[in-house]
Amino acid sequence: PIVVATLSSGSDAASAWSDSQLYRIADALLAELVKVEDVGLSFLVGGRPEQIRVEPDPERLTVYGLTLAQLTAKIRDANRSFVAGRVRADGEMRIVAAGQTLHGVPDIGLLLVTTREGRPVYVNDVASVVVGSRPTEQRVWTLRPGGSGPLPAVSVAIAKRAGANAVVVADALVATIDGLKGRLIP
Repeated sequence: PIVVATLSSGSDAASAWSDSQLYRIADALLAELVKVEDVGLSFLVGGRPEQIRVEPDPERLTVYGLTLAQLTAKIRDANRSFVAGRVRADGEMRIVAAGQTLHGVPDIGLLLVTTREGRPVYVNDVASVVVGSRPTEQRVWTLRPGGSGPLPAVSVAIAKRAGANAVVVADALVATIDGLKGRLIP
């Protein structure tokens, strides 16, 4: 990377910003920065994105005569989509997707897994659907002199394309970041 921007809260607002909230801002920032000309491979380090987890209950699976493999297959198969082609409309190229994707906790929880004795069995009957942060894989912290301790942070690392002038690309990235302060970056 030629530029690494680290987002963290000030020590006075530390309790207001979690690593998940910082990750959301960093992800949106990264989406804007990759639009800069000659930007290459870029990535985030630290933070935890939000995710939806299905946590099966072994006892409830047994009551309904289901296996973990059956539950997993049903959720996986209900969440499939693929690119069916591209369409040009209004001067823009648009991707056409076919299939179905699950969009949230209600969609997953009300997904029909099977029937038992003529009654439907839904995911909610055999598992808990939880929205929360992904388990920690990597952490980034900010330490400030005289501060109360480490504060969560997320780093956005941006590289340049081969052959591009690093100074020109870095200046464009810094200008873009400065332009996003107050709008995307609080």
